[in-house]
Amino acid sequence: MIYDFYCTGSDDQLTLIDNEQAFHRIKLSPKILIDVSSHSALNSVSCQTHLLNSTITISFPCILAPTALHRLSSNEHGQLATFRAAVACSTIMCISTMVSICMERIADEHWEQIKANYPRSTSQLRYKLYVFKNRQDTQRLIEHAERCGYKALVVTVDHCEVGNRECDIHNQFSLPYGIQVENIIDDKCNDFAKAYCRAPIDASLP
Repeated sequence: MIYDFYCTGSDDQLTLIDNEQAFHRIKLSPKILIDVSSHSALNSVSCQTHLLNSTITISFPCILAPTALHRLSSNEHGQLATFRAAVACSTIMCISTMVSICMERIADEHWEQIKANYPRSTSQLRYKLYVFKNRQDTQRLIEHAERCGYKALVVTVDHCEVGNRECDIHNQFSLPYGIQVENIIDDKCNDFAKAYCRAPIDASLP
């Protein structure tokens, strides 16, 4: 059940397959007639990348994309293990709305990890935002992320409806005891599917 949640997509999974194949279509375009006489296998080649008009520098041109419910694969650590990798690699991690650890704990431990172990890390946290029909829910999440010190919002624009995840339906997917969607959970709703549908995404955005 958990494997299918992570590794499958919606309906015939054509988009999932195309996304995976896209990486096989990426080719490196080498520059020729460039002086590389000072380079050797012992030299470190910088892959530093500058973002937002060079206001941010990360160690290589990859960031950790938002994915949900990491505690399904690591019950004890969840997203905490993922952001530790981002800090160590000096890159950006984007937190999903559907995280299984509350965003303030992630933020607090992110900064503590930098101060204690990687003071030169340029890692930052971003928050991936769904725009819900209930704008008060959306505003609450934005203000919460701002208070927690997240540096930017990443707005989802290609997910106006929840996909028809046939494997999850077949498996009757539900969260194990003790794991919940921390950012949108409340006392009246402790089930993943109900929590997800309680704050439906606004499909009317232009």
